[in-house]
Amino acid sequence: MLIAVAGCSLLAPKANANGRVKLTLTSRHETLSFCINLGKIDFRAMPATVYSLPATVDAPFGEARATFIPPDGCEFVRWEITGEGNKLAEPNSVSTRVDIMSTGTLTAIYRGGCCGVGGVVLPTNTYMTLAPYLAVIGLVAAAAVAVKRRRN
Repeated sequence: MLIAVAGCSLLAPKANANGRVKLTLTSRHETLSFCINLGKIDFRAMPATVYSLPATVDAPFGEARATFIPPDGCEFVRWEITGEGNKLAEPNSVSTRVDIMSTGTLTAIYRGGCCGVGGVVLPTNTYMTLAPYLAVIGLVAAAAVAVKRRRN
């Protein structure tokens, strides 16, 4: 009898005393691994809140609504969710119903050119760019002249 009770307790959703679970909200670029957690998620449980990412929320069991607000220059692709029993009604829609049964992670996937790599653009001086090459050409020419004079 003890084994049956222990087995059943493993199947029960993990929740705190208030019937809520921890749901982590994240986002990532479809192909660029360094571009993560941009944009925001409007997570409509009780109460509705717009979260900057990443965020961990106390989500109630049952239904909630999630809408991804992509950063400028990017567009929504799809949702991904982890956690036993957690499901998405419309994983390819920017706004979807989330059925929450256990602790997990809700991730919005996006694509586009919103991921800058930083740096500064400066004007270039053409002569400064060519100077090392001109110096090498001059050294090669001088060495050729010296070898020719030595042979004569």
